[in-house]
Amino acid sequence: MSWAAASAMAFTAAAVGLVAFTTSSVHAEAGYVMASSNPPCTSQIYCSGPLLDTVQRARLFNDSKTFVDMPTRRGQYEVLSAFDQLGTNATQEDVANFVAENFDSPDGELALVEDLPEWQADPPVLSQIADPHLSIWAKSLNFIWTKLYRISKPHQICNECLSSSITVQRGFIVPGGRFREFYYWDTYWIVLGLLASDLHQIAIDMVENMLDVVETFGFFPNGGRIYYLNRSQPPMLTAMVREVVAATDNVALLRRALPILEMEHDWWMSNRIVAPTFFPNGTLVPTLNATDPGSVDSRFALNAFVVAWEHPRPESYMEDVATTQVFANDTLRRKQAYRDIAAGAESGWDFSTRWLNTTLPDGTHNAAGAQLTDIITSDILPVDLNSILYDMEMTMANFHGRVGTPAGQQYFSHAASRRAEAMDLFLFDPATACWNDARLSTGEQNAEWYPSNVHPMWTGAHGTLSAPFARNGTLCPKLLRDVETYHTGLPSSE
Repeated sequence: MSWAAASAMAFTAAAVGLVAFTTSSVHAEAGYVMASSNPPCTSQIYCSGPLLDTVQRARLFNDSKTFVDMPTRRGQYEVLSAFDQLGTNATQEDVANFVAENFDSPDGELALVEDLPEWQADPPVLSQIADPHLSIWAKSLNFIWTKLYRISKPHQICNECLSSSITVQRGFIVPGGRFREFYYWDTYWIVLGLLASDLHQIAIDMVENMLDVVETFGFFPNGGRIYYLNRSQPPMLTAMVREVVAATDNVALLRRALPILEMEHDWWMSNRIVAPTFFPNGTLVPTLNATDPGSVDSRFALNAFVVAWEHPRPESYMEDVATTQVFANDTLRRKQAYRDIAAGAESGWDFSTRWLNTTLPDGTHNAAGAQLTDIITSDILPVDLNSILYDMEMTMANFHGRVGTPAGQQYFSHAASRRAEAMDLFLFDPATACWNDARLSTGEQNAEWYPSNVHPMWTGAHGTLSAPFARNGTLCPKLLRDVETYHTGLPSSE
């Protein structure tokens, strides 16, 4: 649904009244309603099922990711047939032989290309660095680009062979190490670095690749593997387009990107939308229809990391199995843990005490004593995600203004303003003049120290409550004081 089709719906209608939306999953007993219905990966080899479970439990590799990055040597049905022949009493050696006969190396699908387009050993921008130590450091960083540039190399063993890799048409930068493929929000900072190194074409290529992926799947997955199709990451693609267009004045890229960015925004507003039913003070949020708990005033709708996935993550399979072993006799709790672990990975903060239930039986909190088994990501209303979506909406409003579509500009401008007001209602604490994550099920804010709390200061997501503090320069004073006195880098939590 584009902005034109949606303009008569939630956000524009909220300007003159109230509007309900229908979610795919109603959790009234938990205190909120949510929608999460994107179709996950269905591969019987790379995503879930007996074959994946058997191979991963055989522990043939030190890293669970190794197997799911291996392309097949045969077609799917031949591989599945060979697996069926193993039977139920296969030894570790049997499984190892099966993998060796049916799968290839995980490194064969991507080619390292050290001859980067536009790369210079000493780009002009580095000559502006006066400090000799920083200059040496910057040059060493610039050299690393030549070690991380990849192009997709289609698997050649057989026409029917399968792979978990999502193939793209242009070159890209990988994070390195076990992360052989591109990743979503990592790419935002990679693009900033490429632009700073005058590698404009590679930055453009990476954004074009990402737009292609969104066109194909309707959203951008966590990374460039099909086993990541059950989740995304913080939606930074719009910001990447903004930075590249600002650096290159590539208006053609902007025009191509805009409808695709709308597609991604639609995905987030269809699959990751939540509506809390409690305010921070514990009072009930009003509904449009008292007899229908899913009938929600659209002014209060926000977004959260909510993943519809009830299995171990394929790339961290045995780690997730070990984490959930404590729930061996509680199927529902184990499946919920898998959902929350996947949602924690979608957040990009995998893992943080932000996503853990730190509440003790007496009502006090102990973040230091929390374990990964206490994960409740789906019950957290995150400051940073909604701040990023605010920035996405404001940027898309600006894009529409630039290309001359005032209706789209108005739609996304209103969407951003509505979001800032909702963030203030549920996430802003006037007593501390700062934002906090909140529990969807209770409305309680998490008063722990996280750098994500100041994210709205970066994007300017200020509603009626926070705007006066922004004008006076008094937002988040304690957190900022702590940062100034912390001498060993920025911590991710207290």
